[in-house]
Amino acid sequence: KTFTTVNWILNSGVSKGYRILWLVHRQELIDQTYIEFERQLGCLGKYGIKTINMMRISGSYEHNSMSQASRQDIYVCSILSVASKNGSRFIRRMLGAPGSEKLIVIIDEAHHAIAPSYTKVLEKIGKISPNRILLGLTATPIRMRDKETNKLNKLFNAIPNGDSREDQKTYKYIYETSLSYLIKTDFLSNPNYKYIQTKINGDIEYDLSNEDIEYFNRFGELTELLKKKVASSQSRNQIILNEYLNNRKHYGKTLIFAVNQMHAEILSYLFTDAGINCDYAISNRPDSSIVINDFKDGKLDVLINVQMLTEGSDVPDIQSVFITRETNSDSLLMQMIGRGLRGVKAGGTKEAYIVSFHDTWGRLQFWMEPKFVTEDVSNDEDKGDSFDKNIFNGTNGDPNEFDSEMNPLDSTNLKDLYEKLYSIMKVNMSSEVISDMIPDGWYSVLSEGGMDINISVFRDQLLGYQLMEAAIPWIQKNKPSIQFLSDKFFEDSYVVPLYSDLELINEYIIDNDVMPEYYTFKERDEIDPSQISKNMIAHSNNRDEQLYWLEEYYKKHSIVRQIYRTFLAFRKSIMDTLDKPREAEVTVIDDLEEFEITPDSHNLYELYNQLIQQYPALGNLPVNSISWSKKVVKSWFGICQKMPDITYTIFINRLLCSPLVSDEAIKYVMYHELLHASGLWNHDDKFRENEWKYPNSDELEGELNEMILKYKFDFKLLKKIKFNDTQLIDITASQVVKTEKVNSFENSTSTAIRTYKFCRNCGNKLPTDAKFCDYCGANTIDY
Repeated sequence: KTFTTVNWILNSGVSKGYRILWLVHRQELIDQTYIEFERQLGCLGKYGIKTINMMRISGSYEHNSMSQASRQDIYVCSILSVASKNGSRFIRRMLGAPGSEKLIVIIDEAHHAIAPSYTKVLEKIGKISPNRILLGLTATPIRMRDKETNKLNKLFNAIPNGDSREDQKTYKYIYETSLSYLIKTDFLSNPNYKYIQTKINGDIEYDLSNEDIEYFNRFGELTELLKKKVASSQSRNQIILNEYLNNRKHYGKTLIFAVNQMHAEILSYLFTDAGINCDYAISNRPDSSIVINDFKDGKLDVLINVQMLTEGSDVPDIQSVFITRETNSDSLLMQMIGRGLRGVKAGGTKEAYIVSFHDTWGRLQFWMEPKFVTEDVSNDEDKGDSFDKNIFNGTNGDPNEFDSEMNPLDSTNLKDLYEKLYSIMKVNMSSEVISDMIPDGWYSVLSEGGMDINISVFRDQLLGYQLMEAAIPWIQKNKPSIQFLSDKFFEDSYVVPLYSDLELINEYIIDNDVMPEYYTFKERDEIDPSQISKNMIAHSNNRDEQLYWLEEYYKKHSIVRQIYRTFLAFRKSIMDTLDKPREAEVTVIDDLEEFEITPDSHNLYELYNQLIQQYPALGNLPVNSISWSKKVVKSWFGICQKMPDITYTIFINRLLCSPLVSDEAIKYVMYHELLHASGLWNHDDKFRENEWKYPNSDELEGELNEMILKYKFDFKLLKKIKFNDTQLIDITASQVVKTEKVNSFENSTSTAIRTYKFCRNCGNKLPTDAKFCDYCGANTIDY
């Protein structure tokens, strides 16, 4: 989805002058998206665009801050940085004049978009750019509550379907695709499943208590204490280890989802001790990001985590996923499964192996029905087995899902996969290990609305469908129930077809007296665009004749029409093999302006007087002097130092003594330091509230923080420069003093014998012989 969206943005947005703001909720997604932009920038060459400015914004030291966001064509931002109190001040500056006119906002994982952070940012953007285009990317546009789902769809102007059910709305989106289509086109792997029953009696083995049951009935999850007991089960952990060891070559690169953080560490120790190249990533481990990168780079064979890789994580070549925890959260289960389903065309694997481990529970019931999560995603009415709907009445979900931004599926719609997985578990609860369930192909039928529906077929279902085909005359005559067809023809199948699938096939048989057309994955694999393009070139070198040949090929092969749906899509796929995409050359343009320091470019005395006229109260502070720093400093713009006599000396970084820095920016630094002198030493909310009252504080702070991006600095050289003349404002004498050959800060401030003192209670300036403060009445004899 990132590839597709970036392609559209560059060709239809950036090429037409739109400014781009891409928002994500996880820092990891920033780099993934930024890299995808870099990969595709070459397409802008055909529009005559030679350079593009992009910026990554987050709290990471590797990225820029919001105060530096300016003059960029594309921003990829952490929503936390943009929505923060400080960050939101710079939204207008970030968008600039171009963004106020032409702006596209993309929200990745858009099911989070109704969270307060996004709401706040979108409201502010709406005021700056009323005509902004908003695009949401998500695999499941749903929330736990119907009210929130409706709010989410309304935000993105999703159109309600006319055939919405009475109890729930369904929506039409600008684009959506199905699991079966993504599998048959190689964007998703062929899913193979294994269900392992540990035969551990959870009620007895883990000493199930009434409190555990009450918590489960409320939240649909195990208590933390119960999770610890499950995580500590040696026999259970050994089953998990043995499953991997016995099929090590088969499973390949494996991601394991543990019960909790302790379980992740225990499993990691067991796997490592068994000679497996393994590590674990948990939220409490500081170097988890390094471990995840090692897994991505192939340095690890197995990675164990809890929920760090459930959403948005891009490790496409995962071969197998082990699910060692049980949950009643449909979305969480689907996310875990989804980590292993990236297909060949998405940089992943041909086959994916999903292995789930389950204990036996007598007093707890884990339901894994996909209907609650997926009924809004598909227009097909689910007529399969009925379940106890009260289980999903809003009280038995993931406890985290009620109050946080939640985790519906990231990478694809797994309705079909999840329903098949559920069928396996439902039918085989007494089995210890179920053989691998391997998809063989799909039937293609049309719904009443004319929509192409693909019905996945597992190998162990082939006999059942063959029996159905042999019995077509009998079916035509007797018109049996769907339940009868299921019981009669699929009684020996591990994977029982959904009633909704059987009904579609049965309707096709009744209408056409034959089975629907069947396609195998083997046939699909033979449709190689590279080979087709070679055959096309061998036929003719004339472009018109080539296109005619392609069109005939498309008409003759129904599986090609199944995979590509339209001739235009087929033609583009073939032609793309001939025309290599133009790669963008990403370079850092060294056109930064040389930074210049000029001794008399700013008059501190005049700037201070202007500031005091704006804020008279600042003139009463116990500040004895303000001066330039003796040397250029890299770490601060200004600093306020408390002196032994309870007065304050302020230094302004000599770096700012340049015609490239505005007077207002220097006054803003002075103002900042004077706030410290007033007693606001910490950069807390109270300090920021006062600081941001300064006119255009966001623009001035942005000007200062953006200097490093606009100008070329040689700090090694600048630090060596000695400035003999240090401009000093002696607040006492209210005059500028030029001191030559200043050797230290202390020397530069002692310019006159003081004839005053300050009240330690209120800061009021007093004569040296004053016995009490004429403002607050405090005793000043001992000063």
